[in-house]
Amino acid sequence: MEMLEHLKKRRSIRKFLPKPVEDEKIKKLIEAATFSPSSMDLQPLKIFIVKNREIIEKLSKTQKYSDFLKNAPLVIVVTVDETLSSKHFVEDASIAAFAILLEASGLGLGACWNAVYLPENQKREEYVRNILKIPKNYRVICNLGIGYPDEKPEEKTVKKFEDVTKII
Repeated sequence: MEMLEHLKKRRSIRKFLPKPVEDEKIKKLIEAATFSPSSMDLQPLKIFIVKNREIIEKLSKTQKYSDFLKNAPLVIVVTVDETLSSKHFVEDASIAAFAILLEASGLGLGACWNAVYLPENQKREEYVRNILKIPKNYRVICNLGIGYPDEKPEEKTVKKFEDVTKII
C-alpha cells in the first residue's frame, strides 16, 4: 500500500477484541520503532512490552484519558534515555511511537496513543516509572494501547491543503 493511502486508513482505536497479539507481530512493531530516525542516530529508545493484565489495569489509570488501555491486550510503553538524547528525547520517542502506530495498522491491529509526558509536571511519568521500575534517566513519553480492533471509526476529515500551507 502506498504510504499516503496507509496514513489515510489509520485511525485511533480504543476498543479491542479479547485476542492476544502474536509475538511475531510484536517484534515487527518494535522493529518499526528501531528503524525510526533519532537525533544524531543515537537510538536512545527503551521500549517496554506489557502483556500482564494487572499491570495493564494499573497503566489504564495513568491519567484521565488512559481508561481505554484496560481492554487492550498489549500496551507498549515508549521511553527514551535522556542521558543519550537530552535535547530531543520527545522527538526521538514520538517518531518511534508513530512508527509503531503505522506498523500496527499495517498488520491489521488497532492502536492508540496515550500521552504520559507532560513538560510542566512529571507525575504521570513517575506513576508509570514506578509501576514498571523504569530507571530515572528514562523519560516516559507514551503508552500505546494495541490489539485487534473492536470498532470501526468513521473516515477522517482533514483541512484543505490551502488551509495548512503557506507557499513562500
